[in-house]
Amino acid sequence: MALTLDDGPTADVTPGLLECLKRHGAKATMFCVGERAKLHPELITRIVREGHEVGNHGYQECPPAIKLTLQELEESVKSTQEALLTADCVWYRPASGWFNQSMIQCIKRHGFKLALGDVYPHDPHIYHVGLNATYILQKVEPGSIIILHDGYGRKRTIDILEKVLPELVRRGYCVVTLSELEEIERKERFPPI
Repeated sequence: MALTLDDGPTADVTPGLLECLKRHGAKATMFCVGERAKLHPELITRIVREGHEVGNHGYQECPPAIKLTLQELEESVKSTQEALLTADCVWYRPASGWFNQSMIQCIKRHGFKLALGDVYPHDPHIYHVGLNATYILQKVEPGSIIILHDGYGRKRTIDILEKVLPELVRRGYCVVTLSELEEIERKERFPPI
C-alpha cells in the first residue's frame, strides 16, 4: 500500500512525520505545496534523502485546483516543480481532489501522472486521532493509497500514523511510495517469463 501526505512541507510537522516514518520503516509520497517548498528547501532535500518521494500539489493550498484556469493550473504546476528542486517528481495531486479531463491533459503535457487515493479519513476536518486511525485500518487493503495531511498545526497526523503504522506492519503490509506501489503492481500484472 502507498502512503501519501498532502500540503507540506512545514517546519512544525514535517520533521516529526519523517521521524515517525523512519521509526516504522515506512515510505511515503509527500505532495508538496510550492510556496511551502520554497520556504523549506532543506525539508525537500531531507524527504528525498530519506527515500521518500516528492509529488506536486500546486503552488498554493487554496483555491481548489479545479477552480483555476488552465493557464493558472499550468503556472501553478511549473512554479511548484521549480520549488521542489528535483526532476524525479512524476505525480500530481490536485488541491481538494477535484479534477476534469482538461486538467488531466494539462498535467500529462508536463509529464505528470494524476494521483488520487482510496482511503481518505478527511483528517483536515475530523480532528479525532482514534477515529481517523480506525477508519484507515477498516478501509485499507492491498494496493490502497492512503491520503493524510501534513501542514501547519497538523501534528495529529503523526499521532494517527503512530497508531496505524505498527498495525499495518503487524498485518503484513509494506508501506511504500506511489511509484514503488505502481512498480509492484506492474510486476504482478506482467511477471517475468
